[in-house]
Amino acid sequence: MADTTPGQACLLTGNTRGAVATIGVVGNRLGSRLSRLLSPVSGDPILPGHVRYANWHGETTIETTPVPSSSLRFAADSHPSGVPESVVLTRRADLSEHSPHAGWESWEIHCHGGIAAANRLLADLRSAGFATLAPQMWSLHFGSQPNDDRDTAFENLPGEQSGLVRETLQVLIRTQTTRTAAIALDQYRSGLRDFVRDSRQEMAKADGIAHVRDAAARALEFAELGRHLDQPWRVVLAGPPNVGKSSLINAILGFRRSITMDSPGTTRDVLEARAVIDGWPIRFSDTAGLRRDADSAIEVAGIEAARRELAQADLVVWVTAISAAADFDRSGSLPDSAGSNPIQDSAESLTRRGCRELRVINQVDRLPQNLWPPADDRTLTSAVSGNGIDELRRRIVDILIPKVPAPGEAVPLVSRQRDRLQEIANAADEASLRAALDRLADEPAI
Repeated sequence: MADTTPGQACLLTGNTRGAVATIGVVGNRLGSRLSRLLSPVSGDPILPGHVRYANWHGETTIETTPVPSSSLRFAADSHPSGVPESVVLTRRADLSEHSPHAGWESWEIHCHGGIAAANRLLADLRSAGFATLAPQMWSLHFGSQPNDDRDTAFENLPGEQSGLVRETLQVLIRTQTTRTAAIALDQYRSGLRDFVRDSRQEMAKADGIAHVRDAAARALEFAELGRHLDQPWRVVLAGPPNVGKSSLINAILGFRRSITMDSPGTTRDVLEARAVIDGWPIRFSDTAGLRRDADSAIEVAGIEAARRELAQADLVVWVTAISAAADFDRSGSLPDSAGSNPIQDSAESLTRRGCRELRVINQVDRLPQNLWPPADDRTLTSAVSGNGIDELRRRIVDILIPKVPAPGEAVPLVSRQRDRLQEIANAADEASLRAALDRLADEPAI
């Protein structure tokens, strides 16, 4: 008798306009059920652990022959007429015997187009008889991974509703890019959950305490990255007036966002634009030119707004024009042109709080290349010719994200997790370490 139990589906990524969305799907004989909705490009079987491209065509009147769910395959050249949606299928291990849904298959469907594309796929799944779950219900029933012993780290947590799991899920559904979603999803599957399990096992060894402290310290190296998985890095362009900051930010973004004119003080307010560079979400801020002799109340207000923006920056890109490049001394200090006290004051404040900085000489198209100054630690750019723009994007990413976690590495995502890892790294003895480890795993989310 055919299994009529409905499959379950859930949008695992955020309800945003992010570039990619991921839908989790579980149920019996998913191969036969999904054959009504999609056609893999390859005719090879899709087994646990496999990843395949597919064309999603939705509900169709074309008859399909059910295929055994253990080896889903389609003809590579057969898909309904019309324009299909390209998706990526990931088949994960079947749900374990410890699950109430033992033996159910577990799949993920990754699509471009964010929430708009995901809503179409979810509507098709509902038409095919799948029930859609809220993320919290999905976490309750299907949050743990099958066929491994991760659950032992959370055996005292009925339904896996630990603060650690809920926190990770909430970050996951707020991510907006493929790359940040992949890291958050890795934490949801393993990450700190594996850290808890492995640390408890490591404590039984002779040198286990030192190893656990070291592992916590390594995880804290990714604290800033984890904090930015669901919120963009803040990059502020600053410098004297009329050095091309607005044109430069337009070039970085690839479209016209800022107001540009050949007169000092054109940018009076902080103009913001968001971009994704190499998979990382970044919010750029274009600020008013900083100069000593501001000649209007509006310009003074713009400079104060720029200073406030600088105080919140993750990275400041100091921009000067090539005509002022000679004003850089050999130690790389900021230019002293146009009355630069506001620049120097802001730079000193940023140095005190440890903010990262990048220096740019812009408008190099205005001089022949043989007259360009040496780059040293600066990036030479032109918004007109495009010179140095790709290098500037690369350097911004390299400064903000100097290291990317390997799959399975622990990454703290919220302040509670960072605080508990710091307690573990600083634990003076076994008792305090165990207590901090238990708090990391067991205490409610904040």
